[in-house]
Amino acid sequence: MDVAIRIDAIEQVVNQFETGITDAERRRSTTLGAELGNIVGREPLRWNVSELNDIPTVVDYIAKAFERVGLRYLSAHSDIESVYRVLSSTDPKDRVHSPILGARCMRAVVAAYVLERSNDLDLLIHRCEDQLSQEDDLYLPDFRALREGLLLRP
Repeated sequence: MDVAIRIDAIEQVVNQFETGITDAERRRSTTLGAELGNIVGREPLRWNVSELNDIPTVVDYIAKAFERVGLRYLSAHSDIESVYRVLSSTDPKDRVHSPILGARCMRAVVAAYVLERSNDLDLLIHRCEDQLSQEDDLYLPDFRALREGLLLRP
């Protein structure tokens, strides 16, 4: 089971520059998220239903997992400051929140922009562009367009 957060201030900017998605995907895009098992550092959580009588028990397990892990996650990451901290982190454990490098970089840069962290923004842009270039990432053209677009904004 996945949980995800959408910060409109970030998604509205990123979606202007992300070329590989449809309008429907833009409306449903999320800023970060993860599977409950991955959030707690384990394998994805799975529940088996072998017969009809298993359903109530499985539903209880799912609800408890969401209450224990999902609600905490949503609460901890529902503001731009915490989203920025996680997305701009170089700690490998934070990649679980947004595992695709290009998407993570674009959202981290926009979060820094929205928070008006101009010193962090310049460093983050350079770090991300270097990483995306080294990996020949498919997001590199979109990232560069985003960078240029942010430079033109007041």
